[in-house]
Amino acid sequence: MSDLTRPASARVPASLLIRPAEARDAEAVAAIYNEGIRGRGATFETTERSGDDVLRWLAPSGRLPRPFLVAERGDQILGWVRASEYRSRECYDGVAEFSVYVASNARGRGVLVVMNDWIHAAHSLTKTSTTAIQTFMSPLRGVVGVATYGKNDFYNNPEWKHTSQSEFDVANVTKLPRVDIVFACADMPADLIDASVTNGAKGIVIAGVGNGNMNKASLDAAVNAAKKGVVVVRSSRVATGNVGRNVEVNDDESGFIASDELNPQKSRILLSLALLKQRSKAEIQNLFTTY
Repeated sequence: MSDLTRPASARVPASLLIRPAEARDAEAVAAIYNEGIRGRGATFETTERSGDDVLRWLAPSGRLPRPFLVAERGDQILGWVRASEYRSRECYDGVAEFSVYVASNARGRGVLVVMNDWIHAAHSLTKTSTTAIQTFMSPLRGVVGVATYGKNDFYNNPEWKHTSQSEFDVANVTKLPRVDIVFACADMPADLIDASVTNGAKGIVIAGVGNGNMNKASLDAAVNAAKKGVVVVRSSRVATGNVGRNVEVNDDESGFIASDELNPQKSRILLSLALLKQRSKAEIQNLFTTY
């Protein structure tokens, strides 16, 4: 078992410190706990706690020490975890009840990338330069916040489904379905799409021109691929923008999926996950608008 009484610096971002709770944390811990009481989703407790109550939690009790840790960034306590005595009988010494609480302003944001004090959501983030330090940008949606002098200032919450909200489960998956990306150009040969189908691709993402378009020969090949059961997603090689359904191409007639805001790389990942189970094209299209 891991030693939960020491900072877990190897398991968390460098900017986040996991350390034992101290008396100076009592008010912040109580405030986070009271958010859980008011939210009614984390506890059956109805009476809010004070800093003095938390100080009593910090006092030694029982025959064995119980870990009580806080997550700190800068001078902000973002969450805490505590193991408490389960029963007073000696036979229960190795058993504990545990609580995990996260501050409301640190919840529900999904995967974030923080670079050079800018906080990006994974949905919109893209790399814009091969070597520049300020390479990560969110050109379509903008940053979700900034990190200034050790404090996070969030402008908004990413609205797309993510993490624990996701219906995807890869716990027992050893291999994802094959999904190819085909890059469109002015004289794009149709045999690139045919080769993907022949070699067993279950899905194809077209990195199209403009609004996910392609030349007629490739469009015909993509339609034939869709008729054979290969899921074809129209994305764009353009750095930013939305690939709209039935805009430049009739997706309903062609049997295509429009990538919405996802670039070809992210479209490939989402399609690979979508193909882990049988889904209709309408269901797959809905995934691209909700993720």
